[in-house]
Amino acid sequence: MSRRRRRSEPNIGGIAAVALALLVLSWINQNGEKVVAPAIALIVALSVLAVGYVVFRRWRTRAWLASHTDLETILLMHPRRFEGFCRELMDREGFRSKVTRYTSDQGVDLELSGTAGRGIAQVKRWTGNGVGRPQLQQLYGEMAHRGAVYGYFITTSWFTREAEAWSRGKPISLIDGRDLEQLASRHFGRIRLTSSEILSPVQHRRP
Repeated sequence: MSRRRRRSEPNIGGIAAVALALLVLSWINQNGEKVVAPAIALIVALSVLAVGYVVFRRWRTRAWLASHTDLETILLMHPRRFEGFCRELMDREGFRSKVTRYTSDQGVDLELSGTAGRGIAQVKRWTGNGVGRPQLQQLYGEMAHRGAVYGYFITTSWFTREAEAWSRGKPISLIDGRDLEQLASRHFGRIRLTSSEILSPVQHRRP
């Protein structure tokens, strides 16, 4: 699934400044010329505060973008790079992980080990389809087949309600696109890809 667009936030500082300016003008009209000078000083002060607030918000946005990885960057990754990226994330989360063979992996992309024992993970770099119950059932079956005590399903898309309901009470952790953004930003900051790690435009359109 493509990333949900963030709603544009209103310029709160500008709105507040205009509202207060209107109140000041109303006050001037009611109290006559004797309050003109203080009123002008107040309007100037409010304008300076509004400009400062806007500048601060833009600075904060730039700082956030410089230290965070968005889903669009993750979706540009070549499938092998994406598997390696997920392995690195799981290592940072405290596991020892290994990428399985690229073909004939039976839906298992990572083998995990940690204090809780052995586990497996499946990763899907999808853009247009949610992960449903059948995919989780496949992972659960592989867990039983391989003797894994826990499993992870990692995807750039989302999980259907049916899949989430089915996974409750089972040792399966679900990581969707928003979770990936947060994990990548926490552990790596802003990821910058080399040309060899990026899909061609034709490949990028495939789920």
